[in-house]
Amino acid sequence: QRGVRPGEWYLCPFHKGETCVSEPAVWEVQGVPTLMTSITTPIKIDNETIGITGVDVSLSFIQNLAEQVNQGIFNGSGQLRIISTNGSIVANTKSPELAGKLLSSSEWEKLNTYLNSSNSVTNISATHIQVLLPMDFTHTSMNWLVELTVPTQIAMAETVRLTQGIEEQFSDSLMIQLLV
Repeated sequence: QRGVRPGEWYLCPFHKGETCVSEPAVWEVQGVPTLMTSITTPIKIDNETIGITGVDVSLSFIQNLAEQVNQGIFNGSGQLRIISTNGSIVANTKSPELAGKLLSSSEWEKLNTYLNSSNSVTNISATHIQVLLPMDFTHTSMNWLVELTVPTQIAMAETVRLTQGIEEQFSDSLMIQLLV
């Protein structure tokens, strides 16, 4: 799974010496398949790691949060995805069933370059506007990526309406000046 070692949740804090957020995985919790991650941190004495401590976290709240945020942006007409460090889909507002699955290799190659950036990026095309925002975790070098994609036509609708209103006012004003 894109370079994730078995037992990564345990090995990462030992090798990195810092808090680690494991790749999302589906685990059975009380008989229900649940997308989870582990957040683990080293226990150190005299700067030597002697063990780890951590917590397993259900990621269902992130899907719910992504849906709420997406609904508040252009009435949910876009798509909000959250992508993990190694390209797992943590949340997807258009296809929630893809949570826990890996992005395709070609799509991952395109998005991976933005993962460790410290800045958001906006890509505008004739069909859509894409905003990429790295999401860094405190006390760890691991990042996830928030991707919002909105159809350009919808995103620019207010600008088009404003431009049309200005053009109409200009045209009316010009006609009045010519008649006077």
